[in-house]
Amino acid sequence: MPLAGEWQFGAGVRRVPDTWSGNDAGGPDGRGSGTYRLRVVVGENAPPLALRYGSVSTAFLVRVNETELVRVGNPDADAAKAQSAYAPGTVKLPPGPVLDLEFFVSNHDYRIGGLWTAPVIGPVDVVVHGQWFEEISALALATALGVIGVSSLLIFSFRRSEKTFLHLGLFALLVALRSLVTGEYPMVKLVPGIPFDAVVRLEYLSAFLPLASAASFFSLSFPGLLGRWPLRAFVWPSLLFAGFALTLPLAWLTRTIPWFYPIAVPALIYGVVVLVLRIMKDRQGFLFLIGVAILAVSGLADMVVAAVFSTTGTWVPWGMGAFIILQATSLARRFLTVFEATERLLAEKDFLVREIHHRVKNSLQVVASIVTLQANRIDGPPKVVFHALRRRITAIALVHEKLHGQGLGGRPDVGEYLRDLLKLQYSDDLLETSGVVWDIEAEPLAAGVDYCIDAGLILTELVGNAHKHSLLPRGGGHLHVEVKIQGSRLAIEVDDDGPGFPPEFRPEGAKGMGFRLVLALLQRNDGTLTLPEGQGGRVRVELRLPGAD
Repeated sequence: MPLAGEWQFGAGVRRVPDTWSGNDAGGPDGRGSGTYRLRVVVGENAPPLALRYGSVSTAFLVRVNETELVRVGNPDADAAKAQSAYAPGTVKLPPGPVLDLEFFVSNHDYRIGGLWTAPVIGPVDVVVHGQWFEEISALALATALGVIGVSSLLIFSFRRSEKTFLHLGLFALLVALRSLVTGEYPMVKLVPGIPFDAVVRLEYLSAFLPLASAASFFSLSFPGLLGRWPLRAFVWPSLLFAGFALTLPLAWLTRTIPWFYPIAVPALIYGVVVLVLRIMKDRQGFLFLIGVAILAVSGLADMVVAAVFSTTGTWVPWGMGAFIILQATSLARRFLTVFEATERLLAEKDFLVREIHHRVKNSLQVVASIVTLQANRIDGPPKVVFHALRRRITAIALVHEKLHGQGLGGRPDVGEYLRDLLKLQYSDDLLETSGVVWDIEAEPLAAGVDYCIDAGLILTELVGNAHKHSLLPRGGGHLHVEVKIQGSRLAIEVDDDGPGFPPEFRPEGAKGMGFRLVLALLQRNDGTLTLPEGQGGRVRVELRLPGAD
């Protein structure tokens, strides 16, 4: 049962929980000393009882029936003799129907003194287990937040570009620290002998610095969320007050917290508002918003508790715990989404690898066949032979270059490919084609790699034949290429302004490799070759369109 209510204090009465301000205890600015007294009637048949005491500012001793049971720090009216300390705990009470409680409290270090929390009286097992549960809860929460903080920092150490994890890790560690230096002050038991000065400075650091790390974390999680100057308006004061926590005397440091509230409260409100607007716009991140809202409410609650009751609030660590749980849920959902997307990408990658393997294999088989045919028919200067071979290989390579950047399942445009192929071949200095004027009319047609290669090789052979037998001997001339779709066929026509083919010429009887290769490719594509009548050399081939019956 909490012993909250009116206690005798000196010659008057004060309500517990109680804080001193002004000269309530005989000293200026909340300093001084005094004794709280309360008579508790428990009856003859009361079970063994215990007293639980919390944070008292800043040193005290407990007497029960004029017997001293507890001393935390060294309370004394003389500031030179007093020694401050935090050490919440429990003590067994002596038996008896009446208990006269006395709390002698002194404060010479903090901005506000007094019996901050109401003592609790009850059966020994209930009181002891209650404190044990709160201590274990605080330690468990600090451990969980510490693990999250360290894990986040480790991720950042391996991926320095992921600065979000840096600020999340710092935020989690700061809140974990706060759960150790507030409430039951587990830090005092974890580090026996830790100075009161160090505990208070850690407490204030854990209040000031989270604003900077949280603002940086949210800014990185949602780029452009806060804006440059609002972000600086939160981070710089946070770091400034953290500097106060490290350097100012405690009497001055403990008076800085009210000045921090006008910065922290607008920051929390502003952050929640802009986050709501951002999430309403993007239609995602609602779990993130809920976590931030819980964290903001817990932070505001701690500030209210500190402002009204002048005691340290303990809601932020639990708010942070809820925030982490919600973020873990959100991250798990994102992980599943990314995992499913990764599985799809892997399946597409396998398909792409198989497709590339198939395309390259077919292309190389064509190259091998060309080289074999050419090797069996070397009857001219090797330079000319290998230039012809080079042009044919270039036609194949250009198809794969066209595929680059088109993505999975890309289908080159036949017309564009043939136009670029012609430009490539007539810009080759090795072909010695100065004096040739050429043009091409080509309709667009998306087709597969094999079809493009066949069309490219056919055009290469026809243009090469015109170059060798008509244009080159005359030192130049005009070459015209036309590529168009006619029903279910693709027609490619090449003509030049030369003398044309001899009357007795028949493509199937040609001794050169060019027409033999063209006829073989046409046969594979259900194609035909004709030599239309007219002036100059004209060759017309037709191929079955991809997918046509």
